[in-house]
Amino acid sequence: MKPPPDPEPAPPKIDDWLGTRDASRLLGYSVRQIYWLIDNGHLPAYKFGRVIRLRAADIVRYQRDSQ
Repeated sequence: MKPPPDPEPAPPKIDDWLGTRDASRLLGYSVRQIYWLIDNGHLPAYKFGRVIRLRAADIVRYQRDSQ
């Protein structure tokens, strides 16, 4: 018997912090493209030790502005 499909992920709350993998899923880009956007100043990112985090509000803003 096939397991039920995963439910659609809930949209992020504006104050959520996301990893690069989560951001890539939301935008439909590869993780490498997310790093490129960060490196070239298109997406603001924050480094906490060795971990890079992005604010959901910044991703939503980028998504809205790039359409």
